[in-house]
Amino acid sequence: MTESTPQVDVAIGVLVEERDGYTCVLIARRKQDAVLGGYWELPGGKIERGEHPAQCLVREYEEELGITVETTRELPLITFKYDQARSSAAAPKAVPSRATCTWRITAR
Repeated sequence: MTESTPQVDVAIGVLVEERDGYTCVLIARRKQDAVLGGYWELPGGKIERGEHPAQCLVREYEEELGITVETTRELPLITFKYDQARSSAAAPKAVPSRATCTWRITAR
């Protein structure tokens, strides 16, 4: 990998919920036809120009998963290097905006 590898800034969310005495963290599987298809990931997506990472996270959860969230705090910035890109991931911690969120997600 060279320094000319494009950098992609993304926001990822760590959605945590307590259920029946267990701490649950939401992860999602990438679409098979996407880059790194089939891999598991913390949900999130590319930050649009002028968008704050927390705004990106709220938008991506709604668009990709149909879940409404609010962010509670930002976690440290993490930089990942892949063969195809470098990615800086801002990771606001997310919480469901409704306590009744069941994370039952169906394909659209």
